[in-house]
Amino acid sequence: MRRDLVSELEHCQSEFRNDGIRLSDGDDPAERASQSDLTGTINHIARRIKEVDAALDRLAAGCYGACGDCGKPISHARLKANPTAQRCLKCQVATERRHR
Repeated sequence: MRRDLVSELEHCQSEFRNDGIRLSDGDDPAERASQSDLTGTINHIARRIKEVDAALDRLAAGCYGACGDCGKPISHARLKANPTAQRCLKCQVATERRHR
């Protein structure tokens, strides 16, 4: 997963550099919007890489699959759907409610 994300990030960064060169030649709003979308994608991929790295750190520390809040096991189904999950579903829902 990490290898795929890094490859995708490198590809997007290359596109961003190429778009930046084209943008310096003109002020096309469509190209600006494309570059903005690409920036968002790059930021998203970079966050996902950090999440994967954190999950790998938890794995190395022997605490992968344990909720970072309550310490209870994170369900297998949740980890299968999101291998970088740091919280059990109950704690994740509570965290999201607090941050609204």
